[in-house]
Amino acid sequence: MKILGYLTGALVIAGATHALADGMPPADPSHWRGAFVEFEGGGGHIADYDMRFPPPYQRTSGNNYVYGVSLGYLMNFNGLVAGVSAGYRYQPIEFEGIDKILGYSIRADELLHSGLRLGYAAGPVLATVNASLLYATSNIPMEDYGVGLGVSLDYMITNGLYAGVSYDHQFYRDFAGAPLDIDVDSVVFRLGYLF
Repeated sequence: MKILGYLTGALVIAGATHALADGMPPADPSHWRGAFVEFEGGGGHIADYDMRFPPPYQRTSGNNYVYGVSLGYLMNFNGLVAGVSAGYRYQPIEFEGIDKILGYSIRADELLHSGLRLGYAAGPVLATVNASLLYATSNIPMEDYGVGLGVSLDYMITNGLYAGVSYDHQFYRDFAGAPLDIDVDSVVFRLGYLF
């Protein structure tokens, strides 16, 4: 599964490099509009925000790959871009060391997200800030809502096909009613298409 994240990143870099090397004219900023689909892959980091796990794992954290798909719609008002999106992400990031004291592992699992994007398009580049409502599951019977905030930068390779990178921070407090506060950070490369 890690291969999907690496492959998506390689496609993003290769596509942007190819477009620049061929001297393609910059994409029209007005083309940052319409329905879109995005495929993403990258890495994530989970951390126990309030350090409530037993010693010596009070500062436990973990890293792993993440990947997913999103659908959405962008509106363009003379370069000011607003949009909505929703999607699915698989993020199996485990708290390291917890299995040694509890006898079983605890990790994030699946994520459903829906949110808003607001940004600015200048030629082939679109920069946005993003806010999302999250619904996350884990490998144990615990699931809950959270909030996500992030930023993204996309480059239109041709009028329709684009590649980019996105960072987001997920906040979960008193997860599933337990005294557990969790933060998840992720950086993903993505490849998308505007219809």
